[in-house]
Amino acid sequence: MNIKQLHKQVGTDLRLRPLPIRRESNGGQLPSSDDLWRLETILDNPARLKLKNLSTHHVVELQSDNVRGYQSPDFLLLRCELTISPTGISFEPVHKHNPVFARLETQMPGLLDEMRSDLAKHPLSREFVLLERTWAYWASGDELAYHFEEHKDLSNKCHILANHGLIVDITRANVRRFRMSEEFAEYLGA
Repeated sequence: MNIKQLHKQVGTDLRLRPLPIRRESNGGQLPSSDDLWRLETILDNPARLKLKNLSTHHVVELQSDNVRGYQSPDFLLLRCELTISPTGISFEPVHKHNPVFARLETQMPGLLDEMRSDLAKHPLSREFVLLERTWAYWASGDELAYHFEEHKDLSNKCHILANHGLIVDITRANVRRFRMSEEFAEYLGA
């Protein structure tokens, strides 16, 4: 998420989802508490949020890759799970186990990594084309491009993604063109 979009929320109190885990000093888990967190500021280099727990006074900085989004009336949706203890805050990424995505990660790690990288730079892009480096192609400017020379069996990988409903073939000329589903784009970090 582009956390600069949260600039209007600076100074407001938010609730975190998923709820943070609370631990005692001996490591035992405490009951959940839906504490309010004040968005203190948005920092640069790297872009990150500074949040303060209004009940415990813990402070945490989260970079943009740990923030999924904001949802009214006052929810900050995270891609990580915070653990609050008397000595501080730690966090771990949240991964919904999905056997389809787990299998795709083993079948086409290079392609998924390149897609993640592209969506980090262009978070609103959903269309992509398949090209050979030697082809002349007049891009419209909004689509991403993946090359046969860099990804063995690229067409077959796209067939697998389409079979799972993660992309749709929208070819309208000689160059293969696909559109990503929002589920797939979100999985890739957009």
